Amino acid sequence: MMQNEGDSTWKDVSIDTPDGALLSGLWVKPADAQAIILLVSVTSEELHSATNQLLAETFARAGYASLLTDLLTEAEHREDAELADLRYDIGLLTARLSNVIDWGRKEIPGARVGILAASTGAAAALSVAAERGDEVAAVVSRGGRPDLAGDTLHATNTPTLLLVGGEDSPVVDLNREAAAWLRGEYRVEIIPGATGFSGNRPSHAEELALSAGEWFSTYLTPGSS
Repeated sequence: MMQNEGDSTWKDVSIDTPDGALLSGLWVKPADAQAIILLVSVTSEELHSATNQLLAETFARAGYASLLTDLLTEAEHREDAELADLRYDIGLLTARLSNVIDWGRKEIPGARVGILAASTGAAAALSVAAERGDEVAAVVSRGGRPDLAGDTLHATNTPTLLLVGGEDSPVVDLNREAAAWLRGEYRVEIIPGATGFSGNRPSHAEELALSAGEWFSTYLTPGSS
């Protein structure tokens, strides 16, 4: 599928990985985009969700390209539904996310990259940020599990925004503990009244788009630190 919405081109893409997987993605590119935001999912229903579409539209208006990517294949989702193992394989998710970055930077050479990830994808985002250094300019976690990045957190300098639902006390605590290990600038932002925060309710999706958009505008702007 390819279509034009306003000044942006939307198209479905497939991304080959070194381990032989073929990842599904949606590439949204406004004219003259200079930066890329990766919207990372590890659940089968999230890739084309209304929330991700709202985020991509919001980022496109700000001049950012978006690459919406599912880090697991359909077959892997079926396995994971039974065993719940692949979504917690942070090494696998990190390697694939690094490959996704390569794909995006071939489309827009030299682009600054931001990553917005939910669930265990947040751990992969912080791990790949530690590995790729200055190539990843900012990370936003939405209801994520950054704690699963483990010792990699000590090596992460990338500015990181951690968005967590206020009703998820254990996850709030895990995010705060993980944030304390980060070497770069960070902020933990609590979304009042939200449980399992992923931005799937309309009001929460708008709040997610606003908070993430502000964070990325700070760090994806050319010349920002």
